[in-house]
Amino acid sequence: MGEHSATDWRDVYDNLKGPVAVGVVVAALAAGLVGWRLTDPTLDWADLVYSTLALFAISFSHPGPVHPLLNVARFLAVAVVYWAAVSVAYRVISRRSPTRRAARLKRHVVVVGDSVEARTIATKYRAAGHEVAVVGALAAEDADQLTRHSVAVVPSASDKELRAILNHADRVVVVGGAEARAAELAERVERIRGTCTHPPAATVLFDHREFAAQWARSHHQVTLCRSTQLAIALLRSHPPFQEDAMVPPPIVIGEGETAAEIARRVVIGWQQPGERITVHCLGRDAAWADAARASLHHRAGLDHRADLRFVQVPPTRAPRRRRSRPSSPAGGLQSLPIASRWRVRRCT
Repeated sequence: MGEHSATDWRDVYDNLKGPVAVGVVVAALAAGLVGWRLTDPTLDWADLVYSTLALFAISFSHPGPVHPLLNVARFLAVAVVYWAAVSVAYRVISRRSPTRRAARLKRHVVVVGDSVEARTIATKYRAAGHEVAVVGALAAEDADQLTRHSVAVVPSASDKELRAILNHADRVVVVGGAEARAAELAERVERIRGTCTHPPAATVLFDHREFAAQWARSHHQVTLCRSTQLAIALLRSHPPFQEDAMVPPPIVIGEGETAAEIARRVVIGWQQPGERITVHCLGRDAAWADAARASLHHRAGLDHRADLRFVQVPPTRAPRRRRSRPSSPAGGLQSLPIASRWRVRRCT
């Protein structure tokens, strides 16, 4: 609960610091112009603007009495200058020390890789209360967001630096983009992990289920399939059937490994003994539906109890924009086909 509250306050601060800073600068400029005019009416506009801008350089000299509004502008200008200096110093220091900070962590989680899941995995571990370090060339927006959530982001690390980061970690998660990249990172992590004093548990994420199974048989690492995890999470949050209502057969629209795994998991998770479950598969190519049938064939009896009906959906062009017609007594019925108009008339 405290971690979520701290994260919410950081998000509020990040969203408000820009508008607040602009508002303070505008208020200082306005108060300075009016204050100088009230303090010394003999100044022309050029001197007014110059004297107001000089307040931000912490430069002020006036022999006579000063209007209170000008004093307000002076303090606002000094506050803006010092706040900007502290912000710049903090950014410089924080960018120079992510590797040292990650190496000083204890019982933390290390995410290695530059895949799209790296930020999501690191954010979830951080929200659960773990110290997290990410080693990988992430996008600037992802790196900034993780840094705001107190995650140490290391764009690149040598073998010596990576060994120091992994030495006292509880777990390391490898998330490469393609299979070759993930395998390369996993081999490097496995080689360095073996030299650590306290080697962490390793988890590797791959795209294809067959490749993940083959990797798990030859390496001492927990191996997960990206499409399998995605299908399980999707069906857990949006189940294809309801317990208290009758629903039509589920429809899976897509292509590739993820679509095949979703159709396969629907059959595995919701097939009842003696029941033949139907799943409609829509896409441009039937290869992924055939792959789902082949994978179900390896499970005894499931290939005979599953009906994966593939329907080819050809790619369509974007609809052309039609010119608007003036309204008529028939209203929208003029744009409907004849059969549709007949049905509407029969219903009305």
